[in-house]
Amino acid sequence: MQELEEILRAHAARYPAMEAADYVKLIYQNEFGGCPAAARDGEKERAVPPAGGPLCEPIGGGLCRVHLAALPQGAGPALDRLALATAREAAGSRERFLQKLELLRGLCAAGQLPLDSAALEAFLAQGGAAGPCPPHSGAYQAAYAPGYRVLRQSYADMLPAFLEAERVAARGGVLALDGRCASGKSTLAELIGRVYGCPVFHLDDYFLPPELRTPERFAQPGGNVHYERFEQEILRPFTGGGEVVFRAFDCHAMAMRPPVTVPTAPFAVAEGCYALHPSLRGYYAGAVFLTHTPEKQRQRLMARSPKMLERFEKEWIPLEERYFSACGVEQFCGVTVDTTDLF
Repeated sequence: MQELEEILRAHAARYPAMEAADYVKLIYQNEFGGCPAAARDGEKERAVPPAGGPLCEPIGGGLCRVHLAALPQGAGPALDRLALATAREAAGSRERFLQKLELLRGLCAAGQLPLDSAALEAFLAQGGAAGPCPPHSGAYQAAYAPGYRVLRQSYADMLPAFLEAERVAARGGVLALDGRCASGKSTLAELIGRVYGCPVFHLDDYFLPPELRTPERFAQPGGNVHYERFEQEILRPFTGGGEVVFRAFDCHAMAMRPPVTVPTAPFAVAEGCYALHPSLRGYYAGAVFLTHTPEKQRQRLMARSPKMLERFEKEWIPLEERYFSACGVEQFCGVTVDTTDLF
């Protein structure tokens, strides 16, 4: 409850025109993640960002309000999709919601919020907390013209990538996610796959088999994955409208795993370093590059596998950096997301 108390105080200071309905709405969104029946949550499209306030505003529970005015024109469909996904995934309960209302009651009774207890009780007595998420009060709408979507913070953090995913999904095709190791490519791919219900193909399933691990092969920028087989098994059939049948290479067993069949679909994600090898680029309808600082990369790799850190630093990271530089990977991408401060 401490987090919610701090959020209530922060919103009270930022939005002095808040009334009972606005406090109850904030608590409802904190618990339930917005309104699943209406992604737009009844807010105006003509909104402007709050004066001097953040464009992405945390509301607790790993959720935030993303103000529409912060986004480029045409971002609405992606925001609506993410808002609906957020509401569907929320694990809120009526019991916790009522407990949070009791916190609000206590803060008002103690004079710690600029909301009169009698006004709050009158709103609640009229059923203000009995049904779905209430609309903002007239005073709040007149003062702030609110326009936002309630999103999981993890969705908001990767919003530029989701806008690119929405663009590709709308027309159909494959979105490539490339970038530095430990920058969040697999995490982002999992999020996109969950929101869009689309297949995700991993370059990590295409390590080189032993017979291709030659000095000549490793001398090629990007040559340390089996990009030829990725093209043949994944990209060519998928973009041709057919089903995909592929076999992942298990680098521990040094053998192919059993075949996996993926039905035809309009949209997919190809994820992993070397996804944007020059021989593969023609198959993609969009591309995102993920990066972070060397210090953050080392920190994440240490947390992931201390025993492998030395090999990453002496072997795999130099190979990746040579590939990025020689092949102009980041420059090719339409979107770059720096995840240094995200996790």
